[in-house]
Amino acid sequence: MKTLKIFSILGIIMLISGIIKGYSDNVPNNSPRMTATNSIRYEVNVYFFSRIELCNTYLVQVTDETGRPVAPPKTFVPGIQRYIFTETGPAQGKIRVAMLVLSPNAAASCRNQIGARDDVKLGPFKPGQSYPFVLRPFLTVPYDKE
Repeated sequence: MKTLKIFSILGIIMLISGIIKGYSDNVPNNSPRMTATNSIRYEVNVYFFSRIELCNTYLVQVTDETGRPVAPPKTFVPGIQRYIFTETGPAQGKIRVAMLVLSPNAAASCRNQIGARDDVKLGPFKPGQSYPFVLRPFLTVPYDKE
């Protein structure tokens, strides 16, 4: 009986020490972590001061020099001025172009259309930095197809 008691106590001690060891491995340490962000931020401000109703859908997008979007395009909503795009760095290429484009599924019969000059920025574009763009949409002259 005495031997059984000793082995039981030793077993319980080993079990408890194993549990304590397991919990002590998950304690966060105080060593500093690198928090450098890898994303590049593009802030596109769209200044549209017209009160007309748009019947088409337009997209705000940022592309590189080859025309490839660096982030998914966002739907233009009159009244919303700021559109934020992020690209994971390091940036490929040295040019970024902010533009307002007609959506591919837009209606062809809409008379009121808008356009905007593209805003072009030259790089290099560094991770952790923000780059501003400005678009000023204007009404285009309506034309009738005959």
